Amino acid sequence: MELLLLIAGTTEGRELFNRLKGTGVQMAVSFLTDYGIELLMSANDSNTELLKGPLDKQRLINLIQGKKITKIIDASHPFAVEISKNAMEAARDRGVDYLRFERPPLILPENQLIKRVRGFQEAAEEAVRCGKAIFLTIGVRNLEPFVSHAKKHGIEVIVRILPMESSLKICREKGLKPSQIIALQGPGSRELNKELLKSFCAGVLVTKDSGTAGGAAAKIEAAVDLNIPVIFIERPHLDYGENLYCQMDDLIREVLNNTW
Repeated sequence: MELLLLIAGTTEGRELFNRLKGTGVQMAVSFLTDYGIELLMSANDSNTELLKGPLDKQRLINLIQGKKITKIIDASHPFAVEISKNAMEAARDRGVDYLRFERPPLILPENQLIKRVRGFQEAAEEAVRCGKAIFLTIGVRNLEPFVSHAKKHGIEVIVRILPMESSLKICREKGLKPSQIIALQGPGSRELNKELLKSFCAGVLVTKDSGTAGGAAAKIEAAVDLNIPVIFIERPHLDYGENLYCQMDDLIREVLNNTW
């Protein structure tokens, strides 16, 4: 029996699962956290196996061999570069198909308040130059440069994160106080983002290109409405070649027509 591995750490990953689960496709669906698993626990689909934890190259190779995986669909987050690299390399080494689904990038308006940068370190340096409270909506994996730079310059940092214990734990480890943490399930409306920016006296917004599903557009619009500078972290670039899909219908068609 052929098996498809779906790396599903995004909203689109869950949508792909929901669209494939009734087609007879045998799937192993991988999530990094318990939260992702919980979102699919009600699926109750005999054709699906749920997997949790990080996927380094060796674990991927072991899964390919042990479960006889013939195709990998990578629907991980645009900033989860390592998992995509690992998946491409493991697929190439074991001779299985690799397909990448990536949400389209955000199209930004032309505005002098918005500054594009290419990485988290550059973003931290630019944020500190503003000299005012830094409002972060970048998740918790890249807090370090912002926290350390802000501390050196006596600048406040506010972070908006998912309401998960693992995220709160990282914030505490970085020395952030409860008054600096907003634990809130997104994405949130333009008006909600405006209220948050005003309530926490934000002087600069730092966000990243997570696409429309990540709610970045509403955050940026809210900041511009309030005349607050925005630092926008562009996506890292990986060459997916002909394996990249941005339209879900095209990817579904490819899977169903050429595998089962």
